[in-house]
Amino acid sequence: MRALRAARGVTQDAIALKMAVKRERISKMESGLDKLETLAAVVKLASAFKVGLEPFVRYLQGDLSLEALLSPALEPSPAGPSGPNAALAELVAHPDPAIVWCHLNDEGDLLENIVPGA
Repeated sequence: MRALRAARGVTQDAIALKMAVKRERISKMESGLDKLETLAAVVKLASAFKVGLEPFVRYLQGDLSLEALLSPALEPSPAGPSGPNAALAELVAHPDPAIVWCHLNDEGDLLENIVPGA
């Protein structure tokens, strides 16, 4: 995550502000002492880095290189929707059935509002 932040030229403070967390949490995430435990956190972080949700998850899992993640072909379309809701909608933007696990809280409400038929 540190390499991605450096490649994007943003500070821990800027990412923390976009995620509405303390800078210390970003530092802990970068050092592996804290994990992204909710879908909402992953969505916010992908949005903060201005990368698509699916490629970002693949990057976090080690299945996609930083260079591939930052390639123009994988960057979100500027013409399409932006922000966390767009990243979440990207997760289920296909005609096949999908199962998305979430907590019954704001995260669940967000999914219900974004995903048709949820």
